[in-house]
Order: sequence, then C-alpha cells, then structure tokens
Amino acid sequence: HPAVATLSNPRRRGQRQRLVPRGSSDLGDLAPGAHLYTVGSNIADLCRRQAALIHLFQSIHRYGPHHTLLRHSLSQILSLIQLHDPSQSFEVNHTFTGSLLAAPLVLAAMIATAPDDREQCRQVLVSCGQQMGYADNLTAVERVWAVTDQSGWTVDWRDVLEKEGLMVAFL
Repeated sequence: HPAVATLSNPRRRGQRQRLVPRGSSDLGDLAPGAHLYTVGSNIADLCRRQAALIHLFQSIHRYGPHHTLLRHSLSQILSLIQLHDPSQSFEVNHTFTGSLLAAPLVLAAMIATAPDDREQCRQVLVSCGQQMGYADNLTAVERVWAVTDQSGWTVDWRDVLEKEGLMVAFL
C-alpha cells in the first residue's frame, strides 16, 4: 500500500507500518500530489475507524454523545483532521475532505456538543463542497444541533432526521 508517513498499525502493537513505497528514497519519487492523497487517505482510514466505533456504540449499546468512549472518538477524529494541511491544492484538499471524510465527519458532528467541536466540524463539512449530498449533510447536522440546543437534552440524531425528513449522504 503506497503512502508516505509512518503510522501505528493497531493490529501489530510495538511494530511500525512502513508507508513509504519500497524502493522510494524519499517523497520526491512519488507523482506530484500523490503523497498528499496517500497521507490523507491514511488519516481518513483512522477517522473511519473512530466513526465506526461511534456508530457501533450508539446503535448497539445506545450510548449518548457524552459517553467517554464517544467523546474520545470525536476527539480523535477532530485531532486527525487537523493533521491535514488545508493549504494544499483544491483537488487534493477536496478529495480528502469530501469523499474520504463524509461519513466519519457526519457521525462525529452528530455527537459534537461543545461549540469549538461543532465549529471545527462545520468548517470541514463546508470544505467538502456544495454538491447536494455534502450540503444536505451540513443541513442535517445543524438541524440536530438546533433540536439539541432547543430541548437542552441530547437527542438521537437518527430520530431527528426521520421526523424531519432529512437525510445524510456518506459519499
């Protein structure tokens, strides 16, 4: 699997997974922009793992957004997103934020209750683009936040979306 950084492989504790392609002496051996996509893809993979935990614990165990495990997964996703350099070209940045992070970011945003967390989620959701699915995601997330803020209680985001006829897209 070609990539350019070294990340922990959770399957092999104590070992490191080499992500620079074999035979490459440095990042210069890769096509222009390839390293950005590959690092972004690895960050997105880690975000998807955390999002899967959010979905699992919400769906099966019925944990709310204030549960320690969910707050930890949200924190991990937001920290991983900060590793990406948004100053890179639009194509690479759009590919990273849009197609690779739609699902993890929506799930993270749905449990975000702190204003700073919400704002970070909003900024990344906006950067995904204005296509219909991405815009619908932002609308749905903001509606869930509004219902939560109006009631003073955390809500099951799936119930809110169903009641209001909204949808999210994991593109």
